[in-house]
Amino acid sequence: MVIIKTRSIIFFAACLIICLTGCNNSSSSNSPGQTLLLFWGKMQEGNYTQAAQYVSSQTAVEYQTDIPSFLTLMSKGGNPDNISRWTSVKVISEQIDGTKAVVKVKITAKPDGKETTYDSEIPMSKEDDIWKLRLTSRGYVIQ
Repeated sequence: MVIIKTRSIIFFAACLIICLTGCNNSSSSNSPGQTLLLFWGKMQEGNYTQAAQYVSSQTAVEYQTDIPSFLTLMSKGGNPDNISRWTSVKVISEQIDGTKAVVKVKITAKPDGKETTYDSEIPMSKEDDIWKLRLTSRGYVIQ
């Protein structure tokens, strides 16, 4: 009986370690391009709390607000070219240099009812092992 309990505890502990290791690696293994797409997807869903994890802490300090509130205000703003107006994003390439990266993307936006497609380079930096964007108060990515 004691052997069965001991084996069960060891099995449970091993499963927990494997699960935690897998969960921990999932956020750090995302590329800057994948992170940009995750951020944009959360913005499209209106899930500003989850989108906030992909925004640089410098943005919050600069605008003296919490990131979810900032993203909510940004998405309701009148700026036609900000991230919340993008209708599709396609990652073309990534250039990574340590904790800095540039993601080349093809963006489609519909600012005034007319669809426009253009290429852009999005700089990102790694904070707390997550790729992040730094945004202006109007929702532009800081170059």
